[in-house]
Amino acid sequence: MSIFKRTERFSYSEAQILRGQGIESMDDLWLKIGDLSQGINGVTAGTTITPARMVRVLAAQGERNTPLPDGPEYWKRIKYWLKQLRAWLKRCRLWLNKHSVDWGAILLFVTLWLFISYTLRQHQAAIIAPSELRAGHKLERKDLVVAKVSPGKDYFTDPGELDGLIISKDLPAGRPVQFQDVLRLQLVATKELPPGTVITNDNSSPAWSTYQQGALISPGEAHELKVYREVKAGEVLLSKFTGR
Repeated sequence: MSIFKRTERFSYSEAQILRGQGIESMDDLWLKIGDLSQGINGVTAGTTITPARMVRVLAAQGERNTPLPDGPEYWKRIKYWLKQLRAWLKRCRLWLNKHSVDWGAILLFVTLWLFISYTLRQHQAAIIAPSELRAGHKLERKDLVVAKVSPGKDYFTDPGELDGLIISKDLPAGRPVQFQDVLRLQLVATKELPPGTVITNDNSSPAWSTYQQGALISPGEAHELKVYREVKAGEVLLSKFTGR
């Protein structure tokens, strides 16, 4: 193993001297040297590169196809970028000192915006009853209001959807109205319907049943439609059963 450090290499200024002799890589240097004893002296003659220095670099680099340095030495580049970073940080500090009030206002605005956005995401619009509603009560628009509530599922958001529906169980004041809380006149299968059965008045009938989204409401809406899955007797007919 070589006693020289593997990181031993020419500096940028030394590389420029060698480039002046048409040497761009270590391979070019070996070709230029030719005879080791005479070649090293020939290459280094009249330059600031000593033969001893040349020997150290050649021993460290071996015959690897290593290009000569093509820029300032590594430590100089690091020093340069550290200097640039310090200058940039100084400019930032001066700018912040000059615009401290403006910066504070921006931070306050961003904080308030994030807080309001988070708060709004934690609530959703839903229909509630301001006062308690008893089971069997037929709903009217005056019974309901829109309010912001905690997120939930199966909430009504439009009072018009509930107009004329019937409360299926006692509903406490202030609680959001959900699908299972109301009855609607919907088309229900009066007998078991195998897949491919056409919906008719003989096998279906409107009936008050628990609200379901996408339910067929009237016989006219189901005219000549077929079910594509088995439907049990008493089951609400949904439009998705017919492929609609």
